[in-house]
Amino acid sequence: MEELFSEFREISFKEWKNKANYDLGGKDFNQNLNWHGLEGINTPPYFSSDSKIKSINHNRTTDSNFKVAKTFILKDDVRSSNILRSVIEEEFDSIKLFIPKGYNLENLLPLENLYSKNIQFEFESFNEEYLSTINTLSIRMNGDNIIYLNLDFINKLAIDGDWIESELKDFDLLKKVSENLSDNIIPFSINTVSYQNSGANIVQQIAYSLAIAVEYANILGKDFFSKVQYNFAFGSNFFFEIAKISAFDYLIDLIKSKYDVKSENIICGESSLRNKTIYDAHNNILRSTTEAFSAIISGVNSFISFPFDYTYNAANKFSGRIAYNQLLILKEEAYINKVDNISEGSYYLDFIKAELAEKSLDIFKQIEKGGGFLLQLKDGVIQRKVNESAVKEQKMFDKGLLHIVGSNSYENKAETMDSFIRKYPFQKYNHRKTIINCIYPKRLSEDIEKLRLKLEKE
Repeated sequence: MEELFSEFREISFKEWKNKANYDLGGKDFNQNLNWHGLEGINTPPYFSSDSKIKSINHNRTTDSNFKVAKTFILKDDVRSSNILRSVIEEEFDSIKLFIPKGYNLENLLPLENLYSKNIQFEFESFNEEYLSTINTLSIRMNGDNIIYLNLDFINKLAIDGDWIESELKDFDLLKKVSENLSDNIIPFSINTVSYQNSGANIVQQIAYSLAIAVEYANILGKDFFSKVQYNFAFGSNFFFEIAKISAFDYLIDLIKSKYDVKSENIICGESSLRNKTIYDAHNNILRSTTEAFSAIISGVNSFISFPFDYTYNAANKFSGRIAYNQLLILKEEAYINKVDNISEGSYYLDFIKAELAEKSLDIFKQIEKGGGFLLQLKDGVIQRKVNESAVKEQKMFDKGLLHIVGSNSYENKAETMDSFIRKYPFQKYNHRKTIINCIYPKRLSEDIEKLRLKLEKE
């Protein structure tokens, strides 16, 4: 083997760049070969051992034990409970239940098979009356299974524009939750999914999650860090999404060291809705598969893949099964568990991790200097920054610099969708009076789709 490679001498970056400049025929190297992304990171086309890379040396262990998660939207009726009873017979590890306002949680107590899963909750509106039933559920849980309440009232303020009752009462409720729940319940969440789906770039997502964590720790105490799950949405920028979790892990551990805390960072990933389409929707399967793959390589504890028709269709067995199979194949057949720390040893990933960590830390420091995340949310600073990123990304999409197959690239103009739409697929605005301006999740292809649907009807 050594004799084989002895025929090839090492090429330095300087030699490679000189040859590239010659082949470009006078075109600007940085403009034509460096990649300029939304995060403000100029990524060179070439890495080697000569490259000056600041390595953060922080990788999560990747294995086959990540939880395959499924979603279910509950309604307060017998039919919904019966459907859930059949759903939980399937062989997934974790289920995320969307709980509507006023739902009676006691409806879940007779569902014995539910106790064999990790349970993720997402409450439309949480109240103190739920605590007794949640504790009863926790007592009945099998083995090491955990209940995640995903309570993030700051995120609720950001997307709804208002508190449940008031700032003071809502944080008092969080304190009661923290003091009155069993050990197998993780009550809190830091949820940056809404920010990603609203157009926040990766640097912003990391920085906001750090700033929100500090906000909660200062209110609830440093024990917060051992009672929280971090929720991230994963987009199509494959390597950057892998690096996102390493950069976040590295920075949150730095912050926890200031509080003298050591604890596991539990991370739940899910598919982004930002890049999904209603036309040529089967491409959503490919998009969400690469998103899940990057999340698993990054070392998330669980992942939720939404059905390919999630944006426009009612829940159905066909698309739901495909979403589940995507994760099952990655977990059981892609041999990810055969390699430890898949992302380790890549010059490119080390470069991205370090860049993301540095830029995220800068934004985090700016937020703290400006009074903290909550104050900047109330003042509209966070919303403005997210909107600036969203507008930049939307312009790239509109100009064809950012491609979504089936939407602004290789679209099937003969395809019609109007008769297949079962729920409103576009951005919904909050028209009631709120105490702050909301952030609004919006898919990149919405404007194109509205025009196509209008033409279909005409």
